[in-house]
Amino acid sequence: METKDRIIELREKYDLNQKELAEKAGINKSVMNRIEAGTRQISERELAKFADIFESSADYLLGRAETKQPNQKLAKTDLGTALNQILYTLENEENICIHHTVIPDEDVKLLKASVHQAAILAKEISRKNQ
Repeated sequence: METKDRIIELREKYDLNQKELAEKAGINKSVMNRIEAGTRQISERELAKFADIFESSADYLLGRAETKQPNQKLAKTDLGTALNQILYTLENEENICIHHTVIPDEDVKLLKASVHQAAILAKEISRKNQ
């Protein structure tokens, strides 16, 4: 998977549109569009910014690592971002365990739906508070 594809995938998982991600990254929306289209290379500064936004390693974004390797700076993130990270994990891990016990698939589906709804609500609340 190419870097642009990972950025698109994460942007969508975090429920961001191109404009919102561009603003968070401090770049123009047209630049964001060209990055995702693969017609513009990502600078080191932009790569670092995307890694911070998605709390991921640059290696994951570059396709050099298969796991996102989340950064442990959760305290600095907003609730919506944290919930989207949980949702991303729920959707991409094969077996979800709590206290070394695998959670049944049906319970994981319910958990995904609950976290998704909570992320939507957190995003709405965040927008109202801005």
